[in-house]
Amino acid sequence: MLSFGYVQLTGNFNGDFFGVPASLSPWTEAGLLLLSLVPYFFAWLLYKFFSRRRAKFTIAVPHRALTVTFFLLVLWFIALALKYDVGVLGKEIYDAPAAIKPFIQISNRLNPFYLGVLFILTHRGTAKVRWTGILLLITLGILRAGLGVFLYVGLALLIRNHERLGTYLRRHRITVVAVIVIAPTFIAQMYDFRSSLRESAPSDTAMTVTEIVVARLVGRLSSYSNSTYVFQESNHFQSEVRRLDPNYYAQQALGGVIGVAFLPAVTPERMLIGVDGTDYFDVSFMVGVPGNLYLAWLIGPEVFVVNIVLMAVMSAMVFFFARRLRVRYTNEFALVLLLYPLTSGVGNEFSTLATAVAAFCVLFLLINVLSMQRLTTPPVALNQTLH
Repeated sequence: MLSFGYVQLTGNFNGDFFGVPASLSPWTEAGLLLLSLVPYFFAWLLYKFFSRRRAKFTIAVPHRALTVTFFLLVLWFIALALKYDVGVLGKEIYDAPAAIKPFIQISNRLNPFYLGVLFILTHRGTAKVRWTGILLLITLGILRAGLGVFLYVGLALLIRNHERLGTYLRRHRITVVAVIVIAPTFIAQMYDFRSSLRESAPSDTAMTVTEIVVARLVGRLSSYSNSTYVFQESNHFQSEVRRLDPNYYAQQALGGVIGVAFLPAVTPERMLIGVDGTDYFDVSFMVGVPGNLYLAWLIGPEVFVVNIVLMAVMSAMVFFFARRLRVRYTNEFALVLLLYPLTSGVGNEFSTLATAVAAFCVLFLLINVLSMQRLTTPPVALNQTLH
């Protein structure tokens, strides 16, 4: 909604297309705003649906096992990012020794940021341990040249502390005002820092406080401008859409499960960044759910139907698997994680999320089985041991 307001007030897009004139009618732009809100409304309906129903089969998530697993996993990925650039944005696909690659590929199914959200939501130990885990998670996010980790951490903390949030805001008004004042400067510095991590030059465009927050930050958290730009350039995409395989979305979803090597070469995200004829390695612009489905419609109504069904099924799978975990805030856990793919509309982000949550179920089920075997195995007599 902030992105829509920015477009109406300035006549230009924000986010990836900051400064590009918006030429659609206000009524069309308002209609696209409603379309951009539909995915979140659908997620809310899923949340309410699953919240009203009790999961029949759940898997215990031992507090100590979750904490140890999270710390081991985040330290493992920090080491991989430092040594082999695994998961670092703007870098070529990592090249690690053959003996290590299988472990990397297996551990990649256990997304550390998703597990980090679960850790923050459910950790019952000391605050020192919790904040140490948060700092490690932020460290990993920065090493991977991304800022999305702050959103994961912020939303998880918001849900965990929602009951005390109102009291805190009332009692610490000066602190809240100070944070609001310094936030734009901090945001600008973090974007410049991210540019240095990705070895790209920071933006030379002078931006006001409002532009830093609304044009840059809000524009990156919203797909409204990107989706609207797809509709605005419909003539271009009506011809370019022929480059897309009709099964591109299913291929993206499959690539999120099997690996990036199986992703299609041409995707809506790569097409969007190449509108002006440029092409950047390993860089893309999200088209959002409305933009993605519009391109699918241009290919054919049957492609549109298949893609929207895939989105809905993968979203429901996230809730289905999350609710198998016997912890607090399982429905909120699924809802928070779905915000990313519902914003970007990218097929492999949906499938990667569903696969990761399913992998958590398998992991903790395996931990429970091994723990039960250890507890139920009778002690071996000393003479048998010596014999």
